[in-house]
Order: sequence, then structure tokens, then C-alpha cells
Amino acid sequence: AIKLCLDAHGMDFIGGCHAASHALVAALPHFVLCDRADLGTDCANPLAERARPLRVMVYDNRMGGIGVAAAAFQRARRIFRQALSILESCPCVPGCPSCCHDPSCRGYNYVIDKPAAIIILRGVLGIFPPGVLVYGAEAARQAAEIEASGAAAVAGEAPRGHP
Repeated sequence: AIKLCLDAHGMDFIGGCHAASHALVAALPHFVLCDRADLGTDCANPLAERARPLRVMVYDNRMGGIGVAAAAFQRARRIFRQALSILESCPCVPGCPSCCHDPSCRGYNYVIDKPAAIIILRGVLGIFPPGVLVYGAEAARQAAEIEASGAAAVAGEAPRGHP
């Protein structure tokens, strides 16, 4: 449902997964004793020759693992909330080193879509704007419409369907 919502609004699902993964890497050391260098993620790269699965993923970057993934799993919901907070509190629009650009990204932070990452993380957490009381594809559609009308109001435009 989240991918359909993003596709319908011209947002990049792969870029959103990539940005969400980076935000999780930034959030994880707040809950588990580790360094960002201890973590890895599947970075999207437009020059890659192999197809990438559509996923948000963070893993132990050390040979054999050091227990970061297991410890993070127990705190996953809080880590996802912190990642969402990092993205939503940053005033940038496209993404920056403070929220979803990672200096060690093997994809050179090229395929990043911060707004899509916010919607993906909200979807994973089951957080939709007020007034969305349905689930699945319909909830994603309504959430996108509500967000679009809120963004239009902030910009001083009338929401779609209103004079």
C-alpha cells in the first residue's frame, strides 16, 4: 500500500527506502551501544547492475556480527520512531547529512527521497495523519491527500477540491 501511494504521487520508493535506512543508521546508536561504522545498509545506486530488492534494511557490518542487530530488534519500534523524528525535525527538504545522508554510503547518497522515507516510516509505524481511520491502500491514499492539502494550506493555496 505504501509503494502504491508513493508511485501515485511520483515519489521514489527505492530512494525512500534508502533514505529511511540511513535515518535508521543515524537513530540506532541512540538505543544500542554501537558506532555508525558498525552498521551497514543496502544502498541504492543507479549504476548498479544487479536489481535491488525493495526494502529498508540495517545490518551488523562487522564480520560475524557484534550483536547490534539482535539488540536493535528488541528496540525496533523505538528506533523507527527516532528515525522518523530525525527526518521530520530536520528543516531540509531533499535530505542532508543531518538527517538521511550517510558519509559512508556506497551509493554516494545519490538515490535519496526524504519525503518518501517519512511516508515509509509512518506506514511501518502505522502513523497516519488525523482523520485517517482505514487501513491498507485506502489509508495510504487518504494520508497522501491529507498531507497534500496540508502542504497546500501552508503554501497559501486552496486544498484540492476546495475553492
